[in-house]
Amino acid sequence: FPVTIVRTNENASTAVIQVGRFVGTVDFDPTAGTNPMSTLSNDIYENTDWYIQKLDLSGNVLWTRFIQMDDAQDNLEIVDVEVDDDGGVTLLGNFVGGFDVNPGTVTNVVNAIGPDENLLLLKLNAGGVVYCEQHFEGLTGLGLEVSGTDIYVAGDIYGTVALDIVTGK
Repeated sequence: FPVTIVRTNENASTAVIQVGRFVGTVDFDPTAGTNPMSTLSNDIYENTDWYIQKLDLSGNVLWTRFIQMDDAQDNLEIVDVEVDDDGGVTLLGNFVGGFDVNPGTVTNVVNAIGPDENLLLLKLNAGGVVYCEQHFEGLTGLGLEVSGTDIYVAGDIYGTVALDIVTGK
């Protein structure tokens, strides 16, 4: 099957968020319109791209965003997703290699800091636009909680880790 839903979350007053993997070419618009996206791989067990889709409470697609892996050796695993009170979406993931969190004409390529697994925090605003991205070497994320403007992450630390976040990013 070309699409696998990995995580869902909902804000009872606004929307449902689906996060999953896909391979091949998939049309993410269930209406008469089309929103096709294609992956580099056709193997669900190899490097698969990710999608983030926001639906209203009636199931209508509000937006779909993609995370495109750079090549077959790269790997990303989304482990949690949260919806904040403003309808923004925060994703927690673990990765090696590189990927583009904003594929298209304007890209935002994220590359691992070193050979070890990195932790990814990705924040999208309510309209699905990438608001900020942070990643850290030597950490793996296990869970995520968003409360107002605060983001709490549970995870594992491997060795010495620098948690120097640039203000405003």
